[in-house]
Amino acid sequence: MRPRMISMMIGAGILAGAVGVEAFAVPTPDHERKARVAAGAGKTKRYLQLNIAGNSMHGGKVTPAKSVVARVKKEQPYVVTLNEVCATQFAYLKKQLADDGYRAAHGLTGTHCKDGSAFGNVVLIRIASSVVGNWKLPNPVNEEHRRLLCVKATNYAMVACATHISYGKEDKAGQVRAVADRVNAFRAKGYRVILGGDFNLQPSSPELDPIYDTCYPSGGGALFETDAARCGERAGDPTAKGKWKLDYIFYSPEYTGLKGEVVSTEVSDHGELWGTATY
Repeated sequence: MRPRMISMMIGAGILAGAVGVEAFAVPTPDHERKARVAAGAGKTKRYLQLNIAGNSMHGGKVTPAKSVVARVKKEQPYVVTLNEVCATQFAYLKKQLADDGYRAAHGLTGTHCKDGSAFGNVVLIRIASSVVGNWKLPNPVNEEHRRLLCVKATNYAMVACATHISYGKEDKAGQVRAVADRVNAFRAKGYRVILGGDFNLQPSSPELDPIYDTCYPSGGGALFETDAARCGERAGDPTAKGKWKLDYIFYSPEYTGLKGEVVSTEVSDHGELWGTATY
């Protein structure tokens, strides 16, 4: 069957879901320096990754969205990546956080919540931004389209992405490789990258080798994880049901002082993964 084109909501408009890489220009060094100053770059910022279980535990009700809004308003993270967000929940997040300066993007994944609304990943970012794409990842079993949603800062050489890798017999290795390839394409254009998501893989899983920097054991990629010692053991505190580390925040090498903390929440079977990084 020919894949169906999925649409993605951003702001008040609709963008096509299967979008190729844009030929966007990288800011000049002087432009980048001025943009960094305007954006408060050079400071330590916080980041949040959470699978809110918006359908499986809440059927589209806004309960988990209310929890996220409260936490975001209090902690003011720079980038938030979320998984399993129903359109009703996304609408609530977007409206409630607009006055706090957040731009919101919802990348649909080809399935629906119990309330009939669309379902997918979310990126919230506190800077002027635009969607680069919502790319489909390999999934021969096709129980749910898996995608990578990426948003780029308008005047700042940074891309923030959210993804959700399959949990079952689907092609996890192929999905992670596709994510790594896309990240590498951004980096080749001079962009720094923040990548958050529920990868449904433990840190030592060989499927994650293309993501972890080569300084990690068996690493073959270029990114560093927020809740593991830089170039140390691939590890981290459990983020799902108190048993497994499945959620990650990865950064490109320009980010330093990485720290991570997992905070439990009653609205999801995943914990909040909070990251700290400086650029």
